[in-house]
Amino acid sequence: MANIPTVWGYSGSGVQTHRNSEDTPDRVDPRSVRDISAVIAVYLYYLANAGEPEALWLAELSQTRGYQQMLQTLTPFLDRIALEANRQALGELLSDALDHVAYSSDRESQAVSSVLPVVPDAQHGEFRKTIAPMIESLRRFADDQGARIRRAVQARALQLGIRDSIQPIHPPDPQVEAASRIVVRRHRFGTLPLDDLAPEQREGYPSGAWEAIPTTALYWCDGHRNLAEVIHLTRMELGATDFDYVGYFRFLRKHQYVDFVRE
Repeated sequence: MANIPTVWGYSGSGVQTHRNSEDTPDRVDPRSVRDISAVIAVYLYYLANAGEPEALWLAELSQTRGYQQMLQTLTPFLDRIALEANRQALGELLSDALDHVAYSSDRESQAVSSVLPVVPDAQHGEFRKTIAPMIESLRRFADDQGARIRRAVQARALQLGIRDSIQPIHPPDPQVEAASRIVVRRHRFGTLPLDDLAPEQREGYPSGAWEAIPTTALYWCDGHRNLAEVIHLTRMELGATDFDYVGYFRFLRKHQYVDFVRE
């Protein structure tokens, strides 16, 4: 949220005691503490001493992974094309696939740019020029994948006897109209576990400590995106869901966890 990429070094003893009353010092595995401390120390030491050569290498790694991620994103849609049997289904699949490719392109481009803080401030301008071709290459690759899914959809349409071009179809979503008028402003960093509310006061909404959907949606709320954009980004990240986003954020506002910049 502060535009600083992070990693989460994590391990466990196999006994699920995390964040509950069984999490006592005697259950800590000293070998795991030693190992994870060493990994984190080396990681921080590397970043603290990194300069432009290391940043360039990290950017190249991110670019390579970006190609892999976009292919991984597209593959399930290519697999589904042969199962679709009418224009509506093909149009909806095409729309969903193009949305996912665009989302993946944005995320992987951002991943390449995320190495910038490793470079001294005085070199930022020049380094941006260095990594710009990597980002442009990723975006061209995304365009190629979009064209690839369009060709595959059109070929399937011809098999079904559909001669004209298949266009993307966005199925109606009753949440989007209301959500497009809402911009959420958070009060603080971090998740909202609702620990200060008794379960019967939560109106059936899940705790944000562990539930992926409310936690992810909350992180996309930057005080500028409207809630429709937040819903779209969350679905791109986690998949389709019937979660009541509008109701959930109105619930958070009622209990003063968030404000609405506008509705």
